[in-house]
Amino acid sequence: MRSTFEKIFQLQQSWSSSNTAEMGARGKLVRNTLPDWISGELHNLLHQLEFSLPDIQTQGRDATGRKSEIPWVRIHSVSRSPNATEGWYLVYLFDAFGTGVTLSINQGTTRWQDGEYRARKPAELESRVEWARQSLAEEENLREGLLRSIKLPTRKSKLGAGYERGNVFAIRYGAGEIPDDKTLSSDLLYMTRLLATLYERSHNTLQIPGDPAPEILDALTSADVSAGKSRGGGLFRLTASERKAIEDRAVLVTREHLHQFGFKTRDVGATKSYDIDAKRGSDHLFVEVKGTVSAGETVILTRNEVALHKDKYPNNMLSIVTDIRLDNTGKIPVATQGTLKITSPWAIDGSALTALSFEYTSPAFTATYSPPNPC
Repeated sequence: MRSTFEKIFQLQQSWSSSNTAEMGARGKLVRNTLPDWISGELHNLLHQLEFSLPDIQTQGRDATGRKSEIPWVRIHSVSRSPNATEGWYLVYLFDAFGTGVTLSINQGTTRWQDGEYRARKPAELESRVEWARQSLAEEENLREGLLRSIKLPTRKSKLGAGYERGNVFAIRYGAGEIPDDKTLSSDLLYMTRLLATLYERSHNTLQIPGDPAPEILDALTSADVSAGKSRGGGLFRLTASERKAIEDRAVLVTREHLHQFGFKTRDVGATKSYDIDAKRGSDHLFVEVKGTVSAGETVILTRNEVALHKDKYPNNMLSIVTDIRLDNTGKIPVATQGTLKITSPWAIDGSALTALSFEYTSPAFTATYSPPNPC
């Protein structure tokens, strides 16, 4: 495989955004030859991993529209990183000027927003990288020479800087210094082990910096399951007991706050489309409560909740208790702490609502077909 790397380095020196003969040859190596070799190696290596990767896949890309300066081949879980803008993955990143290739534990560094890909904020990437490094602290010590910083200069593209900020750990191979296939295979196994470990610890962590809150992810999973699809392997982040602990904590914090202002409260969440009924003299508030282990930038509202609070405005309140701490060391999850954020009266902004799924009334079909019963 050393010769394949060296060929790509040579072709990189003739980079063009157009589909020249050199770029065509580069594309075959990046999209076919290298991914095929990686897939073959992984087939022989995966049984050595502590954590299973049943849906691992290899993908090579050298162009999105015009030919890219930094072609790449990534190794990823289909469910945990369905595309290069989502989740964590392992990736070979080829230098724009043909000076080498970097094998990096990296992540989606852009988001699709308003019809275009936009870079994630540097502070967000920095916090995610720090979380990943802390999660892999023990594994990092098993190999010397891992790079925490990589350099990917380019002629025009801004993607190099994104990969640099998204890097967790990396191994670099310089042109003319590519090791033999045995070493390449050993490095691939080690880095794939890091990736599998990161996936496992991501799954067991409620809130990862920059990710949607777990209740948002669970709502998306539930919507996909209802529609006959799967998201992230169909796994929910919160158990029923964890959700209840978080909800109960948020209601308690909100009721204590209302009591300080002379309200008498009742927890009505089990029977009503709001959570707290609060009264003080002639004042009557319908209070919606949301609890989360995240910063609470987004929350889930049901159709009934939206309808009720539009109807009850201005005699309503939204209470979001953020940054709740969840302790799972005992038999029953215990929720503590939290920061209370309230707004009252609460006028629901329609532009801030995003539909997670739709109910669709079937049309009048033009034809029907019933397959025969099997013999």
